[in-house]
Amino acid sequence: MKRGTRIQVPTKSQHRQRLNLFGWVEPVRGWYGFLRIPKGNRVGFLKFLQALHRRFTGWRIYLYVDKAKWHHGTEVDSFLAEHPHFDLDYLPTYHPELNLADRLWKQLRYETTTDKYFETIDDIFHAIRKQQRYWRPQKIMSLCKIT
Repeated sequence: MKRGTRIQVPTKSQHRQRLNLFGWVEPVRGWYGFLRIPKGNRVGFLKFLQALHRRFTGWRIYLYVDKAKWHHGTEVDSFLAEHPHFDLDYLPTYHPELNLADRLWKQLRYETTTDKYFETIDDIFHAIRKQQRYWRPQKIMSLCKIT
C-alpha cells in the first residue's frame, strides 16, 4: 500500500456481538454452571435466578455478586422476597479476586479461545460448552483455592 493509505481487509469477525453468560460456582463441592442469556441486563439476571431456583429446588442458595446495576432493582427485590431460600450479597467494589466465578471464566476463556479463530459467536459458545465438560470438581476447587 502507498504510505498514508489504509488497507481494508474484509473479515467475518463479530465485532458488534457479545456472548452473554451468567455463571455460578459451588466451590466446596466443585460444582459450577452457566447460562447463555441474550442480554447482560436485569431481565437476563432474573432468568438466571429462575434457572438457579429450578436447579437447586429445596436448597439454600448463597449468591455473591458484584455491584453491577442489573443485580439491583425492584424486580430483583421482588424475586428475592418470593424466594426466601436465596441469600444475595454484594462483593466489595474493586475486589474482583473475591468473585470465584471470574477465576473460572478466566481459565475457561484461556483454554478455549487462545490462538483460535471462531467464525461466529455460536461457535465460541459451543467450544466453551465442550471444554467445560472436561472439567472435574477437583479442578474447580483448585481454581477456587478450596483443596
